[in-house]
Amino acid sequence: MPARPCRSICLADVETVFDIAGGDGRVRVGVPAGSRGWCRVGRLRLYSEYPFGLFQVWSWLNPEFAALVYPRIEIGAPPLPHADDAAAEVATKRSGEEFSMLRDYHPSDPRRSIAWKASARHDTLLVKEFEQRRGQDVALEWAATAALVYEARIARLAAWVLAAEAAQLRYVLRLPDETVGPGIGPDHRHACLRALALLPGAAT
Repeated sequence: MPARPCRSICLADVETVFDIAGGDGRVRVGVPAGSRGWCRVGRLRLYSEYPFGLFQVWSWLNPEFAALVYPRIEIGAPPLPHADDAAAEVATKRSGEEFSMLRDYHPSDPRRSIAWKASARHDTLLVKEFEQRRGQDVALEWAATAALVYEARIARLAAWVLAAEAAQLRYVLRLPDETVGPGIGPDHRHACLRALALLPGAAT
């Protein structure tokens, strides 16, 4: 019967206990984020009381790492501005028209638009270009959230970004000093959430 692993090393502040025997020696540590913006890990205390708990050896770690924390997402946000008109237009185009052309794949394109058979024939990724992609864009306006307090405005716009992505609608984010898009897809979503995360008042 294998011996039980010895939990011999600890990280203070984040209350993580781990053992480095076996595996690749990597440890996942969760650090709480207090607010949107850049979250820096800060100084961590690594220590051990192995094997008897009578003595403690320790050292400080100063990781040079920062992660961008996206803003809070409003729960139960209202529908997208003008989403119904845009969605109706997309539905009409899809039901009655063929795609107009094939073009090279871009990272922001949804996977469902990839023309797999044509891509295999040409040995490169191609996507179907539908006319509705050039239709009405959903405008996510900072001014449309004026009735809310500052952080709630950011939370609503973040929720609308995710809603537009889920509905596969092209959208543009208009902030007081920046406009992102129009566009759709993972790269555009990240650019919008990044812009919201770094609005004034964010952790730096």
